Amino acid sequence: MTVTVDVRPSGIQSGVVAAPFDKAYDELTATGYDVISLAQNVDLRLAQGRDSEVTRNGNYVLNGQVYRKGEKGVFVAVSPLITNAALRTQAVEANRNGRYLDTQDGVLYDEVRRLVDEDASRDPHDRRAMLLPADKAFPLSPQKNPELFAMALGKNGAAYLDMIGQDSVTFYPIEQGTLKDYAASVPTQLWFRGHGGVVQSELFGNFRGLDCGDRVRGVRNVSVAEGHAREGSVGTQNSELYTSAQVRNALRELLPGLEAQLFERLQGK
Repeated sequence: MTVTVDVRPSGIQSGVVAAPFDKAYDELTATGYDVISLAQNVDLRLAQGRDSEVTRNGNYVLNGQVYRKGEKGVFVAVSPLITNAALRTQAVEANRNGRYLDTQDGVLYDEVRRLVDEDASRDPHDRRAMLLPADKAFPLSPQKNPELFAMALGKNGAAYLDMIGQDSVTFYPIEQGTLKDYAASVPTQLWFRGHGGVVQSELFGNFRGLDCGDRVRGVRNVSVAEGHAREGSVGTQNSELYTSAQVRNALRELLPGLEAQLFERLQGK
């Protein structure tokens, strides 16, 4: 199990681990990564481009949901499965057995519901929790459920929709018909679906596959020097390290005039 680095350098490094969620979390944090938030992931996809591996492949993110039967679901900026190791392990095991984690009491739901009330007057980008508008699939865009859209996808959400050519992203929560079988608080981890071909980018707040070994994306800030030092490090699979633009800039700074000659030769001029 390794961190596959697919974004570097420029001060940010991102990679994924494909493993059961608790194991992937441990691997990421042990190597200095934080689980990426949905808003960060949106920014990363924009930076890498529509056809990049980052955009085309989905992954779990930092955000999550907490549900309770008879109540509206709550979207949270930081999932309880991130902050609580015991819940994380229990959720993976519950999914392995074909069920969602049921905490057997309402304490967790009450806690995040309190955050909703406390943050109601704050800018949506700064909120820690917000109620989901429905228990069935609903759209998120600057026009449809705009406050939740802003909290979830961040300040560049509209630019992301423009890049992938979608009017909105669909959010899939756990429906009340499913929650009737659960006693109390049901926390889940958010899956950010990739975009490519006929596949549309969507948000799944009802995934029940934390045991399946799907991708969890991490992110960390690194200097260029640190990035170079890690190029051959054990346990890290590297992607292409330098773009042609970066090579041009380096040549221009180090050997004025050689850059133009080199690229003319490579282009057959």
